[in-house]
Amino acid sequence: MNGLGQLLYLDYEINDLKNRNSIDSLSKAINKKQTLIEVIEKVENPSLKRSLNRFYIEKVANEFIVDSLRKLKSRNLPKILCCNEQDVKNTEIAKKQIHMVLNHQIVLTDEELEMVISNLDDSLDRIIFRKFLIDKKNNAQIAREIGANTFRRESSTTNGKSTFNRSTVGRRINKFK
Repeated sequence: MNGLGQLLYLDYEINDLKNRNSIDSLSKAINKKQTLIEVIEKVENPSLKRSLNRFYIEKVANEFIVDSLRKLKSRNLPKILCCNEQDVKNTEIAKKQIHMVLNHQIVLTDEELEMVISNLDDSLDRIIFRKFLIDKKNNAQIAREIGANTFRRESSTTNGKSTFNRSTVGRRINKFK
């Protein structure tokens, strides 16, 4: 995974964190977004750079439907290591703590939960867990909010909008159980 998919949800996450007044988490999300944008800016192939910009920043759907463009993306984008060794350790600890919370092995305050969630390495997971664990929303409510307010990539097989439903939310949550 090259990590650029984070850009599809980071704008939504940043707005949500502004509304929550979560300064530390907001700073992490903004830095992550800037790092990913810098990766796109450093791409040397002009065609690929334009496509990456259109898809991940402008959020124009169907940009990577053409197989040759997807292959070009795969060959020219290294795996993005946007975290240092400590970030990787923090992510692993956060995943274990989320697992323990979901299985009722530990109880954390909302502030502690926010600190743990902010260490996850996937923006969509962070959004879902804030809504599920802090806001106490169910899968259907989360799916409606995220699906209505974020960019959802077009499916390359059906050329239609991929669904974001409560099953999608449930799968994201259950991978931590």
